[in-house]
Amino acid sequence: MTSTPLAREVDSLTRRMLSDGVQSQEDKGYITIYKHICNDIIPLVDPGTDFPPLPVLAYVLREHVREIFPNEVPATLDLLAHIESMRRRFAQQLTEVLEVNGRLQSEPDPLSIPLTTGERVKIKEFRSSVGRKLRKTYREIVVGLSLHHAYEAWVSHEDIEPLCATYFPFQGTPHSDPLPPSDIEKQHSFHAHLTGDERKELQTMGSVFWELPERFKSDGMDMGPSKPSQEKMRATYRRPKEADPAHLAKLTTEYLDKFQNAVATVEDILATVED
Repeated sequence: MTSTPLAREVDSLTRRMLSDGVQSQEDKGYITIYKHICNDIIPLVDPGTDFPPLPVLAYVLREHVREIFPNEVPATLDLLAHIESMRRRFAQQLTEVLEVNGRLQSEPDPLSIPLTTGERVKIKEFRSSVGRKLRKTYREIVVGLSLHHAYEAWVSHEDIEPLCATYFPFQGTPHSDPLPPSDIEKQHSFHAHLTGDERKELQTMGSVFWELPERFKSDGMDMGPSKPSQEKMRATYRRPKEADPAHLAKLTTEYLDKFQNAVATVEDILATVED
């Protein structure tokens, strides 16, 4: 089977579910679906030119956030970025649909049927909700997952500088300077197409995270004979609220639900028009 990032993610999740033990018929169903995705869908996709269907990507992402494991956050972000690329393309297609419909209304074509008023209003609503609003939700998820991974690595006394250089590249680290925006977007797909406000928000969240190591140092916690336990670290230095796993899972589910609902509704509208 062709090895793609999605293939590796699905395979990893399948192994994890098996190692956790098959507890129910529902678990068996999940594993069956994963195997189908691995064996029957992914091999047919050219990673250079195609995306797997949205329901496939959404299914895998939903499984990623049911329980968020820190070491799987990079894969989750890459998967989320694939879906965000599809969302951007879909939002542009909605604009094109409305433009074509406008031409049909001003220059009727006996072989084409324009949208009804209700259909046009619905597509305009989706253009707004799937456009700016879902983009905002997407960035909130990306930043939250980044904070979550960095925080979990920090309380485990792991080296956080490589993670912070990836997740908060406009902030810089104690031993590295911030990267220019063009390099950041090329290296990490989940930072692609950032607006000025999104870059500022990313920098702000980087500052929020770095306050924790700075407090740790100012409290003299790095001067003891041994490192504090994870339990003490968590109790003393609380996780940023933006990094709460339950909140991130809820946001991701809402993002997927709204996007998939919009796609299904518009497909139904256009199918009716074509018929």
